[in-house]
Amino acid sequence: KLPCDLLVAAVGEQPDAELFARFGIAAGRGGLPTIDATTMESSVPNIYVCGDARRGPASIIAAEADGRAAAYAIFEKRGIEPTRDDYRASARNSRERVTRGKLLPSLTFGEPDFAAREAERCLSCDTACLRCVEVCPNRANMVIDTERSFDQPAQILHIDRLCNECGNCARFCPWEGEPFSGKPTLFDSRQDLAASKNAGFTFVGSAERPSLALRPSISGDVIELPYFAWNGAVSLSTHRDMVALARIVWAQHRYLVEARR
Repeated sequence: KLPCDLLVAAVGEQPDAELFARFGIAAGRGGLPTIDATTMESSVPNIYVCGDARRGPASIIAAEADGRAAAYAIFEKRGIEPTRDDYRASARNSRERVTRGKLLPSLTFGEPDFAAREAERCLSCDTACLRCVEVCPNRANMVIDTERSFDQPAQILHIDRLCNECGNCARFCPWEGEPFSGKPTLFDSRQDLAASKNAGFTFVGSAERPSLALRPSISGDVIELPYFAWNGAVSLSTHRDMVALARIVWAQHRYLVEARR
């Protein structure tokens, strides 16, 4: 039990159809409000509906995306051109990711460290959502620090041998994706790679200098690169992102490869 002064139940709620009716907002199937999916504006001008109120129980990430879209629309309606910088998420280290979501004691508003403490509650979803990692009962999804080998600081790696395709990651994915089939996948063998449609790779041949068999895109053809073509001093640029991920796995997470033996 935790003592508290205020409890906010943020569990995702069904929209209040009566509230929409009082505002004169048209509703559609299931009582959800009729809105412009691009601007979040309702059937009543200048009233915007976002997050769970427009879509029903969903994720905080989806609600944040709705709020951003609505903010841009409001700026533009007032003749203000919002800044749309080419955003890059900041890198976060593994220790920070392990502690995300940790319960933190509150500080009194006005204390010098109040703002900094509240900022520590941020889940850093822009760095890595991690829902598919957190909800997988078999630990078949893991986060790989990319060291900026490509445009994001972290990448989800799906481990084929640990997955029983229960669909849990697909159910909880805020992007309506299916991580068990859509994320880059590490296979135990070329046979496993060939039997799947997933984009991914496996190490074949020599234990010390293996070739890399990979499918660079979902349902694509499988190709094979010799060791020095994918992990040499000057590797081929073909399929750069997948090769970069394979190099990180081989260099920093070789236990995943050796566990199959």
